Amino acid sequence: MPLRRCRRQPLARQCSLAWNGLQIGVLSALLLVIAACNLASKNQSSATNAAGTVMVTLTPATAALSGGAQQQFTAQATTPGPPALKGGAAGSVQPEILFEASMGSISPTGLFSAPKVSSRTMVTITATSTSDTTVKAQASVTVDAPPAVTVAVTPDGVSIPSDGTQTFSASVKNASDQHVTWSTSAGSISSTGVFHAPQVTTSMTVTITATSVADTTKSAAATVTVQASAPAVTVTVAPLGPSVPSSGTVQFSASVHNASNPAVVWSCTTGTISATGLYAAPAVSADTTASITAASVADPSAQTWTRVDITAPPAGSPLRITTSSLPRASAGTAYAAPLAAAGGSSPYLWSLTSGTLPVGISLDANDGAIIGLTNQSGSFTVTVQVTDSSSPQQAASESFSLEVQSASAPAYTIPESFFGIHVNKLSDPWPTTQGFKFGSYRTLGSQIKWNDINTAPGVYNWARLDRWLALAEQSGQDVMFTMFYTPAWASSNPTAGCANGSFPAGGCYPPKDLNADGTGSNQHFRNFISALMAHVGPGKIQYLEIWNEPNIQSEWTGTFPQLVRMAQDASTIAKGVDPNIKIVAPPETGDGGDPGLLMNWAAKFLAAGGGQYVDVIALHGYVVHPEDFLVRLENLRSVMAAYSVTDKQIFDTEGSWGIFSNTYDPDQQVAFTGRSYLVHASALVDRYYWYGWDLLNTGNFYSYQTHAVTPPGVAYLQVYQWLHGASPSGACTANGTVWTCGYTRANGYRALAVWDAAQTCGGGSCTTRAYTVPAGFVQYRDLTGNLTVLHNSQMQISLKPVLLENHSAW
Repeated sequence: MPLRRCRRQPLARQCSLAWNGLQIGVLSALLLVIAACNLASKNQSSATNAAGTVMVTLTPATAALSGGAQQQFTAQATTPGPPALKGGAAGSVQPEILFEASMGSISPTGLFSAPKVSSRTMVTITATSTSDTTVKAQASVTVDAPPAVTVAVTPDGVSIPSDGTQTFSASVKNASDQHVTWSTSAGSISSTGVFHAPQVTTSMTVTITATSVADTTKSAAATVTVQASAPAVTVTVAPLGPSVPSSGTVQFSASVHNASNPAVVWSCTTGTISATGLYAAPAVSADTTASITAASVADPSAQTWTRVDITAPPAGSPLRITTSSLPRASAGTAYAAPLAAAGGSSPYLWSLTSGTLPVGISLDANDGAIIGLTNQSGSFTVTVQVTDSSSPQQAASESFSLEVQSASAPAYTIPESFFGIHVNKLSDPWPTTQGFKFGSYRTLGSQIKWNDINTAPGVYNWARLDRWLALAEQSGQDVMFTMFYTPAWASSNPTAGCANGSFPAGGCYPPKDLNADGTGSNQHFRNFISALMAHVGPGKIQYLEIWNEPNIQSEWTGTFPQLVRMAQDASTIAKGVDPNIKIVAPPETGDGGDPGLLMNWAAKFLAAGGGQYVDVIALHGYVVHPEDFLVRLENLRSVMAAYSVTDKQIFDTEGSWGIFSNTYDPDQQVAFTGRSYLVHASALVDRYYWYGWDLLNTGNFYSYQTHAVTPPGVAYLQVYQWLHGASPSGACTANGTVWTCGYTRANGYRALAVWDAAQTCGGGSCTTRAYTVPAGFVQYRDLTGNLTVLHNSQMQISLKPVLLENHSAW
């Protein structure tokens, strides 16, 4: 063996020392390599093949990321090259690296994109040598889920009264989008978190939920207790709907519920009733209806009523004239006033027994009508006699005074009552607080319809109505209450949707106790009118309108006799409480249709006898072009003349550009507003109710979004100033497409409104045409309030009216 031989040779000692030195040097070098490897292993992962010829290192060896984040990995592989030539160094080769990830993705250059995870997840990164795929280095990545989106709602656990409101707020964490959607288990809630509690008779807990828009799986809820009011006081009476002969009596009794005081106050519309409920009917010559009302002393707003049918004596009863007075006449205007009689035996004959009618007006002997046209004026007193066909013949007489107003009487001036407005939101400012002047408020858009108030038989919630009435009274406006929408519990079709479900179920159907021919008790309707009038008392509501747009199927599915009966009952009951209240006929609407084909519905209502129970004839003046309203008005006046109701006032109880004229541009809306008011006022429409103060894209003068008066609202302020107190010189007239309307005031003031209906407006500008100013006018005002002095007889006019003046009136 060599070593053993080495010990025996002279050189043995030298050989041993050399070998030992080599061993020490190699060991030292190996220890240094091991130390370096241990240091590097803290930041990298490495692997070597079995032969030790290929090594892969991966850096970093560990990492922690959030889902969706990125991390750059670096890998290196080495493999020895061929032996070096004598005297040279050994070479090396750098193999390629293949990166892989157990989840997520990694690029060929090692850029790792972490997956989005819902919980902590471990991902393995592998770097493989392409020269020897058995050599791999691995790193571990901890991937955490992003912080969960959370929602919180405040306040929680609050209590509010029935029909009250509460504002909720929501906070969203761990999301860039802070918006939420609101929902509620009962009542309603706005997109901004304003909750409106339902009306309840027993307390209930409502859940309010806010759901994150960023992550719709995340939501939070709060509860609110809606406190019921004390049980409502109710009153019942007996008997219900009795019949009593002329001059007969009937004893009524009343029961008061939910009150310690059982006393009631009795009242009736005709005849007398004692404090104990003994009713004495009047003497009648024709069948008559009376209303008996019992109101709780403990709560006067709690009341009920019943109908009493008073039967007239058989034919041959005493003859009498039932007409009590004659309407006023105007010189130079056609006049017609029918007279009526009862009792005896028809037919009747009429005659004058004393006094003289003005020249041109006479009494028709057969019809009992005073008709004609006169140029005289003054007061004319006559005695009219009617005789019947019985044997022996009966006769009855009555004296009348006929007032004929002179044609030269003071000119009509446009009153503040001409200007009416609808208001929609209690949260919006009342118009007068924004500088608006108007005379009347119509309740239709205020959520105080029949079905809003009368939530169950004998149950009434007056809170919202009282708030609206207080606002009108404080600001000096009179009130038109629109009787509209049958409560489901009283409806003849309680589950049927109206307007494809857009309106409450059953609301467009007549009451279930009112027959198609107008017969039936109509007790539900009558009860509400009685309760309404007893609650508000005299003078709070000046006009009572019978239904809204009944010519539209989605708003009324009943018959003409039913509406006539409703008008009759409303008139009897309301005027029994407040003799000054006026009944407004159901308004027919055109809704932007052909104005020449309308007013057929109004004719049918009058033909069914509705005219005798109403004081005002109404329509809704929706048209595509404001000037078209004059055609509708002419048609209505023709219908009124055909049914002898020309003495009644005309109200347009709802009008604006609406949704039918496609008037969306503010300049178009300004032009429409000015033209519409000028046309209505000059045509002597008694009232015009604009729809509405704060109703988006139907005519809004105030924006509940920007909390400011809109451009058409500014136009209204100007046209009010132009018209209020002025006297129209006649209806607006057209010369081609140029329209003019004249007005006068005291002190020789003359004004002329002018516009060209053929021009267009939009985008902040209007097309114009040249116009020659009539002599005498020196300045003009526009719908923004600007006053411009004229320097010559030529000016430009557009679709927006301007007011030419001979001098300033204010």
